Amino acid sequence: MVLVTAAVIALFVAVAVGWALSRGQPAAVGPDGLAGALAVAGQGDEASRTITLLPGTYNGTIRLGAAHRGLRLRAAGPGVELVGQGLSPAVRCEPGLLDARLDGVLLRGAGVALETVGACEVHLADVRLDGGLVVGGGSVVARRTQINGRVQVGDRGMFDCAAGVISGPVTVERADLRLSGSVLNGRLAVRSGSVACDAVRIKAADSPAVSLEHSRCTAVDLHIAASGVGLEARGCDLAELRGLTITGSGPALAWEGERQASWRWERFAFDTPPRGLPGVLPAGPGADQTRLPP
Repeated sequence: MVLVTAAVIALFVAVAVGWALSRGQPAAVGPDGLAGALAVAGQGDEASRTITLLPGTYNGTIRLGAAHRGLRLRAAGPGVELVGQGLSPAVRCEPGLLDARLDGVLLRGAGVALETVGACEVHLADVRLDGGLVVGGGSVVARRTQINGRVQVGDRGMFDCAAGVISGPVTVERADLRLSGSVLNGRLAVRSGSVACDAVRIKAADSPAVSLEHSRCTAVDLHIAASGVGLEARGCDLAELRGLTITGSGPALAWEGERQASWRWERFAFDTPPRGLPGVLPAGPGADQTRLPP
C-alpha cells in the first residue's frame, strides 16, 4: 500500500511539473519532486528549463548531462541543501552539459560537493560548496561563491572565480585558473597550467604559499601572505606582474629559470629579499589595497 501511494504521488508530481513546463512556467518543487522535474525539464523552451527549489534537503547525487542543456536550478530562498550520499558529490556534471546554472543553493559532500567530468559547462551564482570542487575537464564559472574544501582543476578544464572565498588548497594541473576580486585561504599549486589573478588576496600557512612549475601566470594587484616562501616559480612564464605584495618570513620569491626583458613587472613590495632571481626588482607600493577584497 505504501509503495502504491508513493508511486501515485511521484506520478502526480511528474504530471504537475510537466504541465507547468509545457506552459513555459518555471516549476517549483521540493525534494520529492526534483527527479520528476529533471526528467522533463529538457523538453521545453528556455523559460521551462528553470526549476525553483523549495527549502529542504535534497539527498543523493544529481547527475546533469546533455539532456539538461540550459537548465537553471534556482533556490526559492534560504535553506536549499543538495547533499551527496557517502563520498559521492552532491552534483555531478557530465559531458554534453552546456550553460547549466545553479543559483543560491548549498552543495554538501563528504569528499566533493561538485564534480565536472569531460566537456561540460556550469555557472554558479551565490552558491556555497561544503566539501570542495573537482573540475575534471569543462568549465566552471563562479560568482559570489564560497568554497569550503579543496579545489582541483585538471584535464584541460577551467575554473573562473570572481568575488569568491575559497577556504582550502587549490591545485591546478594542465588546466586554467582565473581569480578576480577573490580570497584564497590556502596554498595554490599550478603545474603545467595557467593562472590569472586580478585583485586577489592569498593567505597560506603552508610554504610556499604559491607554487608555479612550468606554468604561465599574470597578476594585477596580488597580495600573498605566507608563513615562509611566498612565491616559488620554476621554469615559468610570468609575462605580467603589476602590483605584487608578499609578506612573511621569506624568502618572498624563490626563482629558478630565465627572466625575460620583455615581461611587464611593476610595483613590487616584499618583506624579504628574493632568492635566485636575476636583475633588479621594480620596487613600489605593491598591490593596490583599495582594489583587494578584505
